[in-house]
Amino acid sequence: MSLSGSFLLLLGLGYRQSMPRRVRPGASLAMALGMFGLSLYGIATAFGAAPLALLAWAAGYALAAMAGARLRAASGMVAAGSSVRMPGSWVPMALMLGIFAAKFALGFAAGVRSPLLHEPWFVAAMGAVLGALSGGFAARAVAVYRAAGSLRAARQDRRSMDDHRGNAAAGGKAAGPNQPDGPAWQTLAARGARRTGR
Repeated sequence: MSLSGSFLLLLGLGYRQSMPRRVRPGASLAMALGMFGLSLYGIATAFGAAPLALLAWAAGYALAAMAGARLRAASGMVAAGSSVRMPGSWVPMALMLGIFAAKFALGFAAGVRSPLLHEPWFVAAMGAVLGALSGGFAARAVAVYRAAGSLRAARQDRRSMDDHRGNAAAGGKAAGPNQPDGPAWQTLAARGARRTGR
């Protein structure tokens, strides 16, 4: 795909994320994996298997994923059936365009053979930036799975409570007349007391 085509595709995806919608956990995971691969590919093409670039990328990814998952926990997601209702946000578009801009800058630097590509601070900075940008999508996927999981847990708790109530009701019916504090026992005791009094 051409550069302009990739840019238009990211704009379209980002605009779609800006509107409230329902999202399946699998779709959110696919988006996160796509951005994971795109950012890692950008690092690999610019710096190869340089340890500094990969370590910086991994650190940025992990920090963004963990911090972002906590922030997204209270972002208005509501589980609805097998999907999750999400409010619209422009953050995904900003993350996508950030990855696109970073990859473009790395490609330009490689094209002009910039000495920056061999500077440790630049290598570490670009690795951390690309890792953090893609980690934002991982945080989003984690939040979606948590929202869906909370609905499943609530349903299981409701079923357990219903089963417990049903078992309790069945047990009460089976042992009702034999209970020492049941109405039948109280009636018989009252009649016996009257006869004894007579």
